Amino acid sequence: MPMLNAPAADIEALLNKFPKERPQLSPEMATVHLSILKANRERTTALSKLSNLLESWMHRRIVSAAKSATMDKQARILEIGGGTLNHLKFESNIYHYDVIEPLNDHYDDKPQKSEVNNF
Repeated sequence: MPMLNAPAADIEALLNKFPKERPQLSPEMATVHLSILKANRERTTALSKLSNLLESWMHRRIVSAAKSATMDKQARILEIGGGTLNHLKFESNIYHYDVIEPLNDHYDDKPQKSEVNNF
């Protein structure tokens, strides 16, 4: 149920629950977690390949909107959650491209890393 007219104290109580902290994983579980996360980001599973179809459409829309929003076609894009940089194939290298991605092991070995201006 939406909190349309929630008192400020209720909203403050909700906000005080964040940021939430995840319990630390065992080294074995951390390895498994990272492996599954990377497989998903690199689109190697059946479900992630299907979601890639929708994601590719979204990235093409972003590029189209960015080009139409700028007169000189030199848009600046900030990608939040850049992952393995697999999205760069949808973006043209004429953009100033910055990425926020806390898991640098996802992109450290990727050749597309050179196309990003700032991490």
